[in-house]
Amino acid sequence: MKIDWRPVVLLLSCLSVGLSQRTGSLTPTSKNPCIGQKMCGECIAVGKDCAWCEEPTYDAENKERCNLLSEHSNCKQEHLVFPQSILNRTKNSAPKDGTKTDNPIQLQPQLINLKMRPNDPQKFTLNFRLANNYPVDLYYLMDLSYSMKDDKEKLATLGVLIANEMNNITENFRLGFGSFVDKVVMPYVSMAPNKINNPCDQCEPAYGFKNQLPLNGDPSLFQTKVQEAKVSGNLDAPEGGLDAVMQAIACESQIGWRNPSRRMLLYSTDAGFHFAGDGKLGGIIKPNDGQCHLSNGIYTESVGQDYPSISQIAAKIEEKNVNLIFAVTEKQVDIYKQLKNFIPGSVTGRLADDSSNIVALVRDNYQKITSKVEMSTTSGAEDVIIRYFSRCKKKHKCYASLTSVQYFLLIKLNDITFMNETDNKIENGNVENISNLLVQLSVSINVVMFEHYFFRFMGDISPTKSTKTGVPQVTFDCSVCNLVKLCNQVFLYKY
Repeated sequence: MKIDWRPVVLLLSCLSVGLSQRTGSLTPTSKNPCIGQKMCGECIAVGKDCAWCEEPTYDAENKERCNLLSEHSNCKQEHLVFPQSILNRTKNSAPKDGTKTDNPIQLQPQLINLKMRPNDPQKFTLNFRLANNYPVDLYYLMDLSYSMKDDKEKLATLGVLIANEMNNITENFRLGFGSFVDKVVMPYVSMAPNKINNPCDQCEPAYGFKNQLPLNGDPSLFQTKVQEAKVSGNLDAPEGGLDAVMQAIACESQIGWRNPSRRMLLYSTDAGFHFAGDGKLGGIIKPNDGQCHLSNGIYTESVGQDYPSISQIAAKIEEKNVNLIFAVTEKQVDIYKQLKNFIPGSVTGRLADDSSNIVALVRDNYQKITSKVEMSTTSGAEDVIIRYFSRCKKKHKCYASLTSVQYFLLIKLNDITFMNETDNKIENGNVENISNLLVQLSVSINVVMFEHYFFRFMGDISPTKSTKTGVPQVTFDCSVCNLVKLCNQVFLYKY
């Protein structure tokens, strides 16, 4: 029998054949769980080898409608309901290295369309290979309060060195630059007339965040922009760095993040940070909305919204697939290392007093980021189970110098308990996304469940009476009506 996997609507006349009262029915066993199932949907769900015979007269001779396929020798082929799972690798390009004009491929396959029935697990292989010349975007986010003046001058000379070091890893590298100070309200910044426009010698007025240079492939331009940037001044020790982090991640087009690319955000400071709730000290009570608010490179909601919370930063990093590197002075290392527990994938390195070791920090932390492959699953349905098998100690997580990893995945629909004829937890079109946590890679799996058909009588018991609310309803499942008296005139439809 041909199985229709798509939703359809049917208008049928019920056959004048009822479910025969049978005696001597068999009992389900571990070898044959099919026996005793009274509905087509339950039959298909109970075991992958179970088939349903919808021939109207099949049970007249005490035959089981639900049985092992091998036991249905007397059921005509066109009356057999026996859907089979089908796994189709719709996009299955092999892993390859990238170029400046062609994106790399690191996961294979890329898209799977899967038609499956319950209790029929499907297995497939997922290959990961670390591609050469994978696009890398590095955005340098720097604290430009007055205490970082020496670091800024040193950083201007290191832009080319950073680019040269990264070019040893990938030919597809871009560099950008942004800066932050703090919210321009008391008690963070002096509002005295003689300080507001000139907070310190040769300083510019304070600001929340500036996108000084969007990501680009010219390291000499990075050097120029850093040299041109001026430091500023504020009052309290913590800075408004989390405001800058949120904007640098949320404003994808303004910053210039590419897709796909390995996105690295390097945060450099010698101080702590303000977080959600601190804005109340300056009379700012509106929560941070996590959205982009850049106009001409300036953060426009600096004094309109509170600082973001650490959990908001973590959520935005996960959403946009950004690797956050904290490059901080020795006194701040312990504080920022604690953020690793709340911000997945973040790393912290010690910054020299004049930022002279920034090149080594970028290189070493990039190697840390790319030395781990960790897979996760985001599911559209709780009834779909995905399990990973690999040669790694932790089945979904691989470390060290592996340039390629092979995963074996098993996908299974949970056993489904039908509370009534229409109960069907699995909806068509579920999408499972299997993703590598540290880069923007994913495999999409479209899961479609076998459509089993349920029909319900919507009329009155007596054909001469009009339809009334509360009249007993009659089910019609896989071509068998369950009440002989009503099999002449019933209106049926598919749920």
